[in-house]
Amino acid sequence: MKKIFLLVAFFLQAIQGQSVSFEKTNPMHILKEEVLVLEYEYTSEVEGFVESALNLYNEENILKKTIVSAKKTSAIGDNLVDTISLELPDETETTEEITENDRYRVAIQLSDSKGDRLAGVEELVKEVQSTYSIEFSDATAFTATTGSSVALDFTYTSDVAATVSVALNLYYSNGNWKETVNYNSVDVIAGTAVSTSIALDIPSNAQTSSALTDGDYYKFVIELKNGATWLAGDYPSTVVTLEQGNSISFDSSLTSSASIGETIDINYIYNSDVAASVSVALNLYASDGSYKKTVSFNTADVSSGTAISTSIALDIPSDVDASSVLTDGDYYKFVIELKNGATWLAGDYPSTVVTLWLEDSISFTEFPTEVTAGSSFDIGYSYFTSQTQATVTCALNLYNSDGTVKDYITSFQKEVGQVTNFTNELINLTIPSGTYIAPTADLESGEYYKFVIMLIGEYIGQTYQYAVDEDEFLVTGTSLSGGEAVKKYNTISVYPNPSSESLKIEGFSKGEKLEVQVFDITGMQVLKQQLETPIIDISRLNEGMYILRVANGNQHKTLKFSKKN
Repeated sequence: MKKIFLLVAFFLQAIQGQSVSFEKTNPMHILKEEVLVLEYEYTSEVEGFVESALNLYNEENILKKTIVSAKKTSAIGDNLVDTISLELPDETETTEEITENDRYRVAIQLSDSKGDRLAGVEELVKEVQSTYSIEFSDATAFTATTGSSVALDFTYTSDVAATVSVALNLYYSNGNWKETVNYNSVDVIAGTAVSTSIALDIPSNAQTSSALTDGDYYKFVIELKNGATWLAGDYPSTVVTLEQGNSISFDSSLTSSASIGETIDINYIYNSDVAASVSVALNLYASDGSYKKTVSFNTADVSSGTAISTSIALDIPSDVDASSVLTDGDYYKFVIELKNGATWLAGDYPSTVVTLWLEDSISFTEFPTEVTAGSSFDIGYSYFTSQTQATVTCALNLYNSDGTVKDYITSFQKEVGQVTNFTNELINLTIPSGTYIAPTADLESGEYYKFVIMLIGEYIGQTYQYAVDEDEFLVTGTSLSGGEAVKKYNTISVYPNPSSESLKIEGFSKGEKLEVQVFDITGMQVLKQQLETPIIDISRLNEGMYILRVANGNQHKTLKFSKKN
């Protein structure tokens, strides 16, 4: 606390030559946050005490209470000068707060060692005021709408730079605080009777007053602080009425993580009294919370309505940086806004940080829609893998109407390694000249061709299909060597089926060299061999169903077999 010196000169006739007086005649102005230091002069023929007090009197000059008092010893002598200090309690009322016509007076008294009064004087205090004060400028009933921002006017006095904090609080019916609905603060400079305002957002998901139960209610409060030190506050009795306004908010299922390259559904709930548009964005922010850029954005038109729950899709771009590689404390967040044309209606800007991560994935970027036998073509794909070694397998297959593989037309594999972001590459497929592929128009009912691409890696000695993409396309014709139709191996068969160790192939000519390929039910090639004998070793395969493709030049046949342990 600061010290203020008040010197008042009102002389009182001394008893037996005793006297005491303040040293200045100006009316007193007291700041209640400061230590009041009173300088006085006295004459005394005996040792004793000097006592001083700040008293409150009613209009009839009857003492109501002593606010504060102090006492110190006095000496023998003439015209002795000394000081005494009064520290006002925090709860001291200002002259504006006391009952009308009540008055403060400051008194000083000289007493002997027995406590008998020798001399004394009282001085009227013109004003007790606060160095620090703050109050709302408008104390009338207040109404606000959810999802809006209100400007709250206030007036403050402070002899130091300070912080003003305003809050919308929810209270129980008995007046006890229940929760703070929202809060804002602003720094202010020192000044006297400064009038200004502070903005406070009313959350769009706040309960309206009509929805509150058990007598709960809302109020605004405002405080003035210097660091952690409370200086002043205003806690009016005015109840705030919250009404339903335009609002929008994410629902509780808002994800805090997403995979790069995927499309996610963002669930939200909104209130709007007009047809509007909803915009959702994934933004990148600097560590200090400032906006850097929008990574992804989508918008949708919505109708007017109350408490409507719906969703909007948002693509997470495949070329965006994962959260793990961001620098300088940057981070991602989702935001959502409700607008009517260019007019902002409501928004939700949660503090939840969104983690973007990469998972092993692969997808087509381009492929032909027509192919013929004897052609070679590039397939474009984009992939990501964290594995040091992986395999990309691309195939052209013929499928039955129920989605099962009927025939494997062609395939190719290539090795890939670990990448730090999505990578675009090409893989080449060739349909050998003379291979028979039926035009789409000649397929049996419901059959179709499809490209399939798979990303395969090794993990703890087992093979996993990390990702797959597939698309149907049209085969418009065939290109047959020599213009002759090529027959399939209708006579080829395998036995025993099922088998645990090996398969024997029957039905091909002696001396023929066969190429065999074995695929699991996902379409992944698990075995490829050139055979000069009709025996296939399947002992290392896992138990399950497999497809065997036997080919010799321009002839082939597809068979199914079962591997048992």
